[in-house]
Amino acid sequence: MLFNRVAESPPPASFRTVFAQPAFRTLWLAQFVSVFGDFLAIFGVISRITFTLHGTATQVALVIVAYMAPMTVVAPVAGVLVDRWPVRRVMIASDLIRAVLAASLVLAHSVPQIALTLATLGLVSSFFGPAQSVALRTLVAKEDLLSANALLAQAFYLVRVLSPALAGALVAWLGANACF
Repeated sequence: MLFNRVAESPPPASFRTVFAQPAFRTLWLAQFVSVFGDFLAIFGVISRITFTLHGTATQVALVIVAYMAPMTVVAPVAGVLVDRWPVRRVMIASDLIRAVLAASLVLAHSVPQIALTLATLGLVSSFFGPAQSVALRTLVAKEDLLSANALLAQAFYLVRVLSPALAGALVAWLGANACF
């Protein structure tokens, strides 16, 4: 009978408990801003290629593939490297480099330039995700990880839902360059 007992784990922490932790709140807010910034840049790029450069659907797809391909190839290796590097520095450097790359899109005036910039952006982004996962495990107690991961996922998807409307309004009001 003793062997049939399953070890009971403590109940997961409430969202409020996890969100009350300043370090987690900072990470959550950083993810919110970072994902929103990424989405704005992509929306601005699609708008510029389509309306300013009069690009084709193939060119838009090429640029999106240029952005996603480095993440697909590099992310598995990046996770191994990030485990050996100072996580906080990797996250800060990654976000700062991504911000500079996104801002440099203002200077890109052709589809190949945009594709190269987004490929570099995707390469740098490959290091942010694994670093964030490691940071979460070090910032939050083991029993709070379930709630913390759920809150980060909610932030990610909330931004994905809100961003199109905000980015569309921003492009209509200020132009595509405002997204960069």
